[in-house]
Amino acid sequence: MDVSPLYQYHWNVADRVTEAESNMYELEDTVNQLQITVTQLVITMWSLEVLIEDAKGLARTDNLLFVGFPVEEEGRKLKQFLEQRRKCFVKEAALSAFFFMERVYRALYSRTPGTPLRPIVAKILNYKYRDDILQVAKGSAAVTYEIYGIMTFPDYTNKDQIQRQSFKRVKVKLRVMDLKYTLL
Repeated sequence: MDVSPLYQYHWNVADRVTEAESNMYELEDTVNQLQITVTQLVITMWSLEVLIEDAKGLARTDNLLFVGFPVEEEGRKLKQFLEQRRKCFVKEAALSAFFFMERVYRALYSRTPGTPLRPIVAKILNYKYRDDILQVAKGSAAVTYEIYGIMTFPDYTNKDQIQRQSFKRVKVKLRVMDLKYTLL
């Protein structure tokens, strides 16, 4: 009985197993390198998200929040709605014919049905008019639309709101300590 074909078959199988092991080790090395690359990409993505949020924060400096409009009053054309009613927001402010607004396409947060106050976020394309609108909003005269009272606020990022809250705490501490302070 000749066993040489069995030996040959055994050596062929052994060669294939050795080749499969070497391929598996190469794949493990590749997977390890890819895991490092994925980790680096996640870190890069996180840092870019922070930069994007900062850029959004800078872009939001011209935004105003108008709160108190009835739901769906503006229809599908918010920009035209606000520009037609700009006199109600800025009664005393002198606005030129070059007063422009844009709709800000972002949802602040989800609203439950039947909630009476609803924010509308508008970008005022000229910072001077934004400041005029805020000055009128701080004034004694109430801004109304039909029977609804309209409130106007600057649109701050979450980071800015947290900084403002911490500054309010500092102001309270300074008052308690009877220290005079000024804003720069």
